[in-house]
Amino acid sequence: MADAAAALLSSPGPGERTALLADRLSPRRGCLGAVWLPAGGPPAATGSSLSPTLLREVENGTTQSSAGWYVGPARQDEAGRLYSPAGLRLDGGLLAVKISLASVHRVAAEYEKSFGALTSLHAPGGRPQVLTKGNPGSLSSAPGGVGSSKGLAGKDAIHTQSAVDGTDWHVRGGQGRPAPRVVHRDGEWIVHFGRVLGTPELEDLQRASGGRVVNRDGRGGYVFRFARPSDMNRAAPLFRAKGARYIERHGVARINRTPDDPLYRPYQWNMPMIDAENAWRTTTGAPGIVVAVVDTGVDRGHPDLQGQLLPGANLLDPTRPPDDDNGHGTHVAGVIAALSNNGEGVASLDWHGRVLPVKVLDQDGAGSAFDVARGIIWATDHGARVINLSLGQTEDCQYLHDAIRYAAGRGVLVVAAMGNEGTDTPEYPAAYPEVLAVTAVDPGGVFAPFSSYGAHAGVAAPGVSIASTYAGGQYAALSGTSMASPHVAGLAALIWARSPNLTADQVRNIIQQTAVDGGPPGRDPQYGYGVINVGAAVRSVQTGGGWRSIFPWWP
Repeated sequence: MADAAAALLSSPGPGERTALLADRLSPRRGCLGAVWLPAGGPPAATGSSLSPTLLREVENGTTQSSAGWYVGPARQDEAGRLYSPAGLRLDGGLLAVKISLASVHRVAAEYEKSFGALTSLHAPGGRPQVLTKGNPGSLSSAPGGVGSSKGLAGKDAIHTQSAVDGTDWHVRGGQGRPAPRVVHRDGEWIVHFGRVLGTPELEDLQRASGGRVVNRDGRGGYVFRFARPSDMNRAAPLFRAKGARYIERHGVARINRTPDDPLYRPYQWNMPMIDAENAWRTTTGAPGIVVAVVDTGVDRGHPDLQGQLLPGANLLDPTRPPDDDNGHGTHVAGVIAALSNNGEGVASLDWHGRVLPVKVLDQDGAGSAFDVARGIIWATDHGARVINLSLGQTEDCQYLHDAIRYAAGRGVLVVAAMGNEGTDTPEYPAAYPEVLAVTAVDPGGVFAPFSSYGAHAGVAAPGVSIASTYAGGQYAALSGTSMASPHVAGLAALIWARSPNLTADQVRNIIQQTAVDGGPPGRDPQYGYGVINVGAAVRSVQTGGGWRSIFPWWP
């Protein structure tokens, strides 16, 4: 809105202003309608009309705000579309907008479906809009002030935040502690009789039950394996008739490679979902593999990032360090390489990796394509093996593409977020062929409704309510393809830690070919090659060089 208002001020005539409104504030960008009321001259409008009552509300709201901004409570229009009135007052006029909340509402509904939490939407200067539990299709106004999404509240609840482009709304909700994940051997049950069964008796029991003894202890304990779950229901009475003391599922015991970070088990659903724990039994990373986070900077004082950060660079102000005045870059860095198994905060994918922070975005998370391109080149020249770009724009830029080619030509794997528009409109740099583009999925592995998609999608990764480090020494759970991308960057670092001589193309192939197909068979616009599988990817790598296929038909 700020960019559109600034452009409107410099537009010479009503026709140009109307065209500018239609371009900058279109439905594709999440706007149902907009009106520009200049201090002098005729107004300009686009899309759905704003009623006089709504215009007065916006005008009063922006007048009362010291910053000139207003975001009102959510409501529905005559077509049943969910929207929120918003406005920005400048010296030269007033911009009033009907912001579509459809994409934000979908994110909120996804949170409730995933976590069973009472979820609320919070706008700056507005009252929270509560997504009523059990009625995900409606929003109602709720009392109270604007909520903060920064930090994890207590031990049994987490503050969650959406990352929907084009809005300043965020989603907040309470998530309870999930039950511990239990793994069993398929179709196997332990049966303890308290006595050793004779051979004829045991053979008769196997025939009658449909089970097969696959192990025994010589003291009356047996492991029976069944081809079908229904066989077990038929077998239980037979076992009890033979005097079985107990019958139980055959659990799987594993080396404990689950990190002791206190936020891991309650909140980091994303790591077990992509099989990271199995990968950590093979490798937890190597300090020599550097991942550049070209972003808003990183909180260099965060306790969970100590020793994990290289000096980096601030390309917006070379006289200052790359400190994070937004929070986004710190969150991305924590997904990749937060201190892990240290009894504090969160766990990351690459426990022993190093993050190279390159600040190219300001405190609002905005920056120029030129600065992003310079950041890519700088990171390439300063030792990055992987560059994470949780950013994008819808306009192609040759200079940016040249920087991507520069990095790829020097053996760097560039990973980028697809965007959060929920459309197939390409965003750059993710759409460049040299880039591994990442979409987002939820805890069920389902494509996230806010995630952009397209034929250039490479892989999918967790991107809903991802807990990680945040600016100011805090922790937060954010959502967006910005959160999905660093999962892939961290996986690339683990693969290189296992085999440093691999090329970037080989690492990319490993990530894609070990992914779990998530949509129609084969590559598709939503999941790319599938949801990343960190365990399978790391296991496929041969120590020292090369990689072996886990598929017999893949070379």
